[in-house]
Amino acid sequence: MASALPAQACPAFEPPINLGQVAATGLTEASGLATSRTQAGILWTHNDSGDSARVFAIESDGSLRAEYILQGASNRDWEDMAIGPGPTAGQDYLYLADIGDNASARNTVTVYRLPEPQVPLAATTIPIEVSGAVSLELKYPDGAHDAETLLVDPSTTDLYILTKDGSTGVSGLYSADYPQNQFGVSTLVHHTDIVFSGNVFERSVTGGDISVSGDEILVRTYLSAHLWSRSEAESVASAMQSASCILPLALELQGEAIAFSSEGQNYFTLSEGSNPPVYEYRRVPSVPVMSFSAVIGLVGCLSVLGTRSARLPRSSQSD
Repeated sequence: MASALPAQACPAFEPPINLGQVAATGLTEASGLATSRTQAGILWTHNDSGDSARVFAIESDGSLRAEYILQGASNRDWEDMAIGPGPTAGQDYLYLADIGDNASARNTVTVYRLPEPQVPLAATTIPIEVSGAVSLELKYPDGAHDAETLLVDPSTTDLYILTKDGSTGVSGLYSADYPQNQFGVSTLVHHTDIVFSGNVFERSVTGGDISVSGDEILVRTYLSAHLWSRSEAESVASAMQSASCILPLALELQGEAIAFSSEGQNYFTLSEGSNPPVYEYRRVPSVPVMSFSAVIGLVGCLSVLGTRSARLPRSSQSD
């Protein structure tokens, strides 16, 4: 259950900073977000259902760097995206989640895996066609679900889907273990249900991400953001069954996208709509807390120094 941890047990973040408005003409329903880990300042995003199979590389101030069309792919209802490892060591991949299903009627859903394109240094408005997108067909073990959240575990390359049910607030966490089958349909594994409280907008899960080191998991709804800490030996499912931290979230028109920064300390959000702002949330550096024994030791040292200073002979003064 997504119960909340006390504020003092959670990392602190500054209020959202508006970095600029999205200037990509064709990007009007931003539904997913991922941060490049090798190309500084590049954010990847895409439109919701009804668009062609394309992704946008934008800068953090919202300006368009390039648009890419995925050959052999289609966009039935793309709802989220992620970046993470894949078959080739040292290569980052984009994962595009065609998992939206408002009517809960799809027999299968699809995640497209694509080696991260190299973005040109100079901005271009001419769409670039890219090949190499692999289609990963997935099926729920318990019937169709609507979903808008995709997570990629950087340590295992497993895929996680968190379903959306704003009416009840119950989101199922499912996974497809690596290597996912690219020649047939893989049946997802159900791990647990996570209950989000509040009104329907606070309960509707719309996006998520896992930090590059894998130690934090980030999930958003329309009105709230949740952060889970994860130990090195802990699974994603186990970590998300513990209490979460509630993080700052800007009031957006229809906020569906969230992603960690490349180093994993900060995060970004993006909303649907024309020319939405790119928000950044910066982590407040933690202040080291001195243990009780360290305090006693420091007091002792200062006491000894004070005693020695009092015993030093005074220097003679000239007449």
